[in-house]
Parts: sequence; C-alpha cells; structure tokens
Amino acid sequence: MNQNHILPVIEGLYKDSATPVFCCDSQWKVVWRNTAFMHFFPNIAIGQDMRTAFPATSSAWENADKCQDISLAPTQAAGEFKRLFLFPLCTKDICYYLCYLHQEQEKTDNLPAPSCAVMPERCLTSISGQYRSPLFRIFNLLDPIARTLEAQEQYETVRYVKQIAQYSYKMMKATINLTEYGKLSFHTENFQFRRVNLNLLFQDICHSVQILLRNTELEFHYHITAEPLISMIDEEKFLLAFMNLISNSCAYSSPGNEVTVTLEKQRANFVLTVSDHGVGIPSEHLPHIFEPFFSHDPNGSLYSGLGLGLPIVKLVAQAHKGNVYLSSEENKGTVVTLKIPLQNDPQANGVLKSNSANYIANKFSPLYVFLADVCDISGIL
Repeated sequence: MNQNHILPVIEGLYKDSATPVFCCDSQWKVVWRNTAFMHFFPNIAIGQDMRTAFPATSSAWENADKCQDISLAPTQAAGEFKRLFLFPLCTKDICYYLCYLHQEQEKTDNLPAPSCAVMPERCLTSISGQYRSPLFRIFNLLDPIARTLEAQEQYETVRYVKQIAQYSYKMMKATINLTEYGKLSFHTENFQFRRVNLNLLFQDICHSVQILLRNTELEFHYHITAEPLISMIDEEKFLLAFMNLISNSCAYSSPGNEVTVTLEKQRANFVLTVSDHGVGIPSEHLPHIFEPFFSHDPNGSLYSGLGLGLPIVKLVAQAHKGNVYLSSEENKGTVVTLKIPLQNDPQANGVLKSNSANYIANKFSPLYVFLADVCDISGIL
C-alpha cells in the first residue's frame, strides 16, 4: 500500500468540500489539503508539521491511534476553528491521518459539552451529508430533464443523462461506504439487532437483484434453504455487506460470468456464500484484500475504487460474532463465505418482515446504489 492508493480517494471525496480538510503522514507532515483549507490557511504548506500549526490543548496528537476529537489551543493560525476531528487511515504498511476542522460556537452554561464518543459520528454524518444532499438534488433534476429530452426524441442526449446518473450513484456508493466504514471501525455505530427471517430476507433481496440484472450479460442465481432460519441481525448493516459482495462479483466480471448466492444452515450457524466465475484475484493480492483502501483493478488502473467493500463485510460479520472467508483463483472466479452464529432470542419482538417492496421502488435503495454501474437504470429516470 502506498499513498497512490489512498490520497486519490481522499481528494475525490473532499477536494471541493466547503469544510477545511487535510491529510498528514505518520510524521504529521501535510501531504494533501483541499481548496477550503487553502482558503482559510494560505500560509500552511505541504510538508508543514501540523502539531505546530494547530497546537492541541491536550496530548491528543501523541495518542492518534484511534479517532480523536481534539480541542485546539487558541492561536492566530487556528482562528475561528476550535475543534479538529482526526481519523487514522492505517494499514500494515502505511498510516495517514484525515483531519477535519470544525467551527464551534462558544458553549453556554446550560448546554452540556458534546461527548467524545458521539463527536466522531457527528463528524462522519456531517461529511456524508455534504455529498448526499447534492446528489439527491442531482437525481431529482435528472428525471424531468430525461423526460423532456425523450419527448423531443433526443435519445442520444438522454444516454448522457443516464451516464450522469450512473456516475452519481458511484459517488453515492463511495460516500456510503466511507461513512459506514468510519462508523464501524471507530466503534461509533450502534447495531440494531432484531429477529429476522433470513429465508424471506435473502429470497426477496436476491429476487430484486435478479430483476435489476435481467438485461445484463450476467447470469444471477440463488439457492435459499427451505429450513427455517431465524436470527438476531442488523438487517441494514447485513444488506450493506451483502450488496458490496454482489457489486464486486458483478463489477469484476468476464464473459460468461455467473454470480450465485446460497444460504444454508451448518450446525448452529447460517452460511451465506457469494460466488462468481469472474476475473478472480491474483494470489499476491490475497493477503491484502481485507485491508482498508486496498484496491486492485485487473485492467491495470492504479485507482479502481475505495477498497472498503471487503473491510466493511469483515466488520459486519465480526459484529455478528461471525467471520468471512475468501478464496479466489485468477481467471476462474471468487468465493466469499460469511459464517454467522444463529442467535434467536425468543423474548425479542416478533420476526421482522422483509421490506422487499422498497428494494425496487426506492431509487436510493442499496440495490440501485451498488448495482447502477452494471445494470440498466433506465427504469428510474
């Protein structure tokens, strides 16, 4: 892993943000800053030590192995910015620190200070909102534009509008994965475990995926056991992990690719497997596939994606007291298996029914967001 894998991701997400964002290396030297940061701090250059530019009121700079909410000492350099949120982005080989400056009004006596436990989540939500809100507005504009162009029989231009929609979905996917990975890895995410009928859940999800992929060259199959499987899971988080697996299998495809999902019971566990006959993963990359921000493009592109899909899958599996296993052979395909203990609490509320209608009806559901770059999205414009 080198900076070429991680800095393009940061730049793509934060370059045009209105919030000052910068990135440091393990020596606290600035290696990247966005336009807003350069506007507020024109005298802070690449290579400058951030500990001198933004002295903290505590020893937070020296304890940055986890997410930090840092109170800044009042200095001329810091100006109106009183807090700095720091997020370590580390692998076995390299470590960067993503820093987000926050303007904060003076506290009054009757308002409690925000706890350090909730500040990282607030920061992640704030950053995510800066991207999701404009993307929603883009989608709302694309629909009437596409309809107007179709009425004028400008079908070639409509094709470009659909491409804009696909790129917007890709940005939304990146934003979702980055935000959710941050919450999961910084342990700020509260899981909502409920009793779920896994048979119905994955039957409905897979059927919806099959509908979206029906006009593609991909063959999608699924086999759901008839044996009833009821377990305590966080449906939303599990769907996020599952759609990352489906997206990977579809994106790294090859002619004649088949994607197959199976759900079965093995002793006291439920086992979810996603297999494909795609391009596979080179053996030298297999030790790194669960490292955050590690991304490999079989076509040779240096930057192919965020590299957060499989790390998210692993974190979700671990939160359910399970694990994930992956085997792959180049030019033959990949098999990913989640093995999760069945946890059925009879004292919990009734079994959650699947919300399958929203999977297809809601154009912002995870299915559209994660499959827009491989399926026909004409039905949503």
